[in-house]
Amino acid sequence: MIRGLRSLWKELYEYFTYDHYGKRKPRPAFYGVVLTLLVAAGMFAAAGILALRAPRGEGPAPTLPPPTKTAIFATVTAQAARPTNTPAPLCPEDPALWKLVEVKPFLDPKTGKPVQLPKPIYRIDPPCVYQGLWRDLARSLFLKDPPAPTVKKEVENVPWYWEPGPEISRWPFEPYQLNKDFLFYNRNGKKIDEVFTIYTVLPTGDRDYPVIAYLYRDYPNPAYAIQWEGGKMTKGRPVRLLGGTVLRRVWSMFYDARGRRWVGAGYIGGGYPRALHATTADGSGLWEALGVKGTTRSELARAFGMEDFFPETVDLKQIPMGDLLEFGP
Repeated sequence: MIRGLRSLWKELYEYFTYDHYGKRKPRPAFYGVVLTLLVAAGMFAAAGILALRAPRGEGPAPTLPPPTKTAIFATVTAQAARPTNTPAPLCPEDPALWKLVEVKPFLDPKTGKPVQLPKPIYRIDPPCVYQGLWRDLARSLFLKDPPAPTVKKEVENVPWYWEPGPEISRWPFEPYQLNKDFLFYNRNGKKIDEVFTIYTVLPTGDRDYPVIAYLYRDYPNPAYAIQWEGGKMTKGRPVRLLGGTVLRRVWSMFYDARGRRWVGAGYIGGGYPRALHATTADGSGLWEALGVKGTTRSELARAFGMEDFFPETVDLKQIPMGDLLEFGP
């Protein structure tokens, strides 16, 4: 065995050296092997030092700063959708890839000066996400059988902005498939071309419906509310506004994380403060300040090639009328 080791050593010695005028000198390969061994030894030494410095047993958990609203939003939406191996589309459908950007400073549309709002409002970045919202709103309004929500459930503690002051109340909502609706007509029985404004978009904390969008549906000078149900107009009610000339309807939509589309977010019961209220102007004056251009009902139908099943005019005498509806500011 000793002879074998001597023979191996002699072969290695002759391999890594060469004869130079009667003397053996190292070949370049020898320096490469030495450098490799030194690097490996350094890595082992560093690992040993780190292991000796590591604390023994379980230590206290690190203290982290409280998460921001944006961080909470990102966490919630990341839970809502599973990662895939397919490349992201041009406009992301995964809400984990969206950001909430606060509209700040908010400039008064009339004066152009900054206004301190009692409750912060947000828009989605990238703004191309709103194209999907408009598409799904059109489907909800103009299709007699729009896409249904993926999951039937109640979403609790959704923020609601429409009480006076800085306080934000929270209310339950439920995703729904629109199968009935009401629209407003003027005194001559002509349909009012409502004005749509996307006011704010907020996180809900729910895995299936992580985002809610609030829109204004504004009706200048309404005189009658006409109910549509089961493929026909079923009844109407006269309308009176107190303290304004425009009726504002706060409309809400959930983002369905599984279906990758927007669906209606319906009130549960009643009592939602100022869900319908009178105001002095429609929301089109806010479009530039909010950073999201709105639209009208007729423009929305044309944009997506759909037909409104509410007629342009109605014979008010042929529709059963109920009691008067009054709306204050």
